[in-house]
Amino acid sequence: MMKEAKLGLDTFEFTGEGEVSQCPAGHAPVKNKTNKKKGRHSAAFSSDVCDECPHAAHCPIQRGKKHHYLRYNDKELRLALRR
Repeated sequence: MMKEAKLGLDTFEFTGEGEVSQCPAGHAPVKNKTNKKKGRHSAAFSSDVCDECPHAAHCPIQRGKKHHYLRYNDKELRLALRR
């Protein structure tokens, strides 16, 4: 039995500003947040959608109090866009 690989940041789609436009399953985030000073980004996805997603077991999105979140920084984004 082969272990399925975790989905990486490179499987997400981004806008020109480095914000997530959709996840690998094709769902758009409910909101994006960027801290330009620290170079950190956060995309919030609907928990209802993430709970039903077939990719949930391999997705880097983490459950939060109100939504599911994908957090990444500028360096991780640059590496993902290069791949």
